[in-house]
Amino acid sequence: MLRTFVSGFLVLYCLQMAAQTPSEFAKGTVLDTVFVLGDSGDSYALFLPENYQTSVPVPALFVFDPAARGALGVHTFKEAAGARGWIVICSNVSRNGPYETNFEQASRLFSDALSRFSINEDLIYVAGFSGGARLASTLAVLSDKIRGVIACGAAFSPNAGQMPLPGAAFAFAGIVGSRDMNYQELWKADQWLDRVGLSHRTFFYDGVHSWPPQPQLQRAVNWMIMETQQSLTANEPLMHQMYSLDAKVADTLYTSGRYLESHWEYKHLSRQYAEAYPGEMDSIRERLNQIEQSREYKRQQTYFEKIRVTETRLRNLYSERFRSELEQSPPLVDQKWWLQQMQSLEKKYGDKVVGGTDMLWRIQNQLFAMPIEASESYRRRGEILNSLYCNELLTVLFAENGGLWIRRAEDLARLQRPDEMIEVLRKAKESGYSDAEAVVNNPVFASFKSRADFPFR
Repeated sequence: MLRTFVSGFLVLYCLQMAAQTPSEFAKGTVLDTVFVLGDSGDSYALFLPENYQTSVPVPALFVFDPAARGALGVHTFKEAAGARGWIVICSNVSRNGPYETNFEQASRLFSDALSRFSINEDLIYVAGFSGGARLASTLAVLSDKIRGVIACGAAFSPNAGQMPLPGAAFAFAGIVGSRDMNYQELWKADQWLDRVGLSHRTFFYDGVHSWPPQPQLQRAVNWMIMETQQSLTANEPLMHQMYSLDAKVADTLYTSGRYLESHWEYKHLSRQYAEAYPGEMDSIRERLNQIEQSREYKRQQTYFEKIRVTETRLRNLYSERFRSELEQSPPLVDQKWWLQQMQSLEKKYGDKVVGGTDMLWRIQNQLFAMPIEASESYRRRGEILNSLYCNELLTVLFAENGGLWIRRAEDLARLQRPDEMIEVLRKAKESGYSDAEAVVNNPVFASFKSRADFPFR
């Protein structure tokens, strides 16, 4: 099943190559909703570049957002990829969830786009954020027709057979923020790709778990062009723009004293541009030597490794605790233990140097995402007691977030525990949650709204 779609959409492409873009698809603007032909109800957002012509096949970037926000995915890449003449498409239905469902939706998406638009079959790219990045990477692993992946905020699926092996033919560009919970995942993926010999580059920046800012997207697209479109890299203005962007990042990191990160960037400069700018390499090699000889660089190396080990230990600790509490009958949150852990982390790393505070952000993000994702999975399977545990843990750790109290109340309503539900809704209101209309219109609360003590009106 996993491999069926990756050959299927290309067969359809060959059969339907003659089909071209209908005239109603405007160029140079984002179309929020294009319905997939047929009765699936699927749709996607679309950007056709200004210079698009049906007679000239162009690169296409298929984007996957974890919450099926098609317009957001297209707007995210419109400047970086669309300005390079790429078609940009993002699914309005594919979201975090079962891979089998996502594969079927991706198959329909590829088939529809390849039947309607003039796409260069040698330059098909995929991109995604978070779970969408893992889906995009999986599509590339399972197919020999995807030319490159731009993975934002995550790397590869942990499922068997969905990691790249030696001989994989696609290029991989990873982008991740220093406070992203998946920062270490991208770092480890970079080491793995070194070992398997896959063409790759990872772009680190100051940021959280979100779609990356435009400068990082531009760097990733530029690098992808250099790796996969050799005819374009002969364009001197384009090459100079690429070099300038990368050099500026390296120089800025160096002048701000972030030697470990600047060393990473200068190393890539020396590898990527040695042939194009040989005259610049002496100064770059000299800068690398200066960094490597400095005590601060060595101190930062040591601290980074310490943080890496500590973060791995803590993530394992919290994941194991989460699983063990879920295995109780009924699942039970040890509020005291979790709060003590959070207080200890804040005290130890809340006011430390960048590496420590970044790790604290990443751990907190993990402790937010892990129960949310688990809760959604349990809800889909109707395991509401387990979902309730997840949402109770979230309110213990992030009590100021009113939306999490609403999630907890939803589970209590499903379990027909109205008195507890009312109390939790009160706490949502006390925490600052003010969208009364959303609560009143939420069908899960419909049978309880007539109660005199229902907190929202």
